[in-house]
Amino acid sequence: METGFQRIDAAIQESLIQINATKSSKPGYLPGLSTGLDDLDKVLGGFQPGCFYAIGGCPGMGKTGLALTILRNVAVNTNETVGMFSLDLNNLQVATRLLCMEAQMDSHLVRTGKLSRLQYEKLIKVSNKLKSTHIWIDDTPLISRSTLRAKARRLKAERDIKLLVIDYLQLIKEIECSDDSECEERKTCQMLKSLANELAVPVVLLIQLTSKIEKREDKRPKLYDFRYPDVISKTADGILFIYRPWVYFNDKYSPADVDIIIAKNYNSPTGVVRLKFIDSYAEFESISG
Repeated sequence: METGFQRIDAAIQESLIQINATKSSKPGYLPGLSTGLDDLDKVLGGFQPGCFYAIGGCPGMGKTGLALTILRNVAVNTNETVGMFSLDLNNLQVATRLLCMEAQMDSHLVRTGKLSRLQYEKLIKVSNKLKSTHIWIDDTPLISRSTLRAKARRLKAERDIKLLVIDYLQLIKEIECSDDSECEERKTCQMLKSLANELAVPVVLLIQLTSKIEKREDKRPKLYDFRYPDVISKTADGILFIYRPWVYFNDKYSPADVDIIIAKNYNSPTGVVRLKFIDSYAEFESISG
């Protein structure tokens, strides 16, 4: 969306208003959208409107679980409208995972139907709570950039979403694309960065890391574990990695141990945030409570 040249005075005034609001805010104020994970918010400052975030992780680390945890927290805790392009799981699978999270119930029991009467009644109760939220899911597989952008614009115009999540990068496909996969990935990331700015919402993209991690002793993810690290590091405003050491060293760590490595953070510090992962229903929680 073109705006043309604008004199700087209006932007300066708006910046001063934002700075004063931050200065006058109460303890615990966040400049961005809260993830609902207090330990993460303290370092990240929440997800900033208009910023593009990349969350990277190897298979089994819980990328979708983290995305759904944040999506659920925003929708339930703040009653805001959120959107998700679920290119990996269909709507029913997403709904089942959200039900398990909300009920704090073992997903295996839910999927196999091995529930007691009380457990089923609990599911019914939380289902009513989730039905009242404003969570919008599009499970179109192998979606193209142009289709994704058009649908996101429409959702913003019609529902005024405050957060958009895409799961995940490698499943965004063009009908006609070049043989240059790096160029295609750059176009996708640039489009999503532009979309975040246009819609004035945080756009969060999940990305599967390469198998290079499996071949080295240090399993903690790095920027160079992206397939095309320059593309992500130059495009994303924020980069987070999920690291669960138990996946590699289950004799030394608990399945609940998880580090969120903040490798890049828009105008803010980087660092490592320790969270708790509940494996039975794939939810992330703050350790501090």
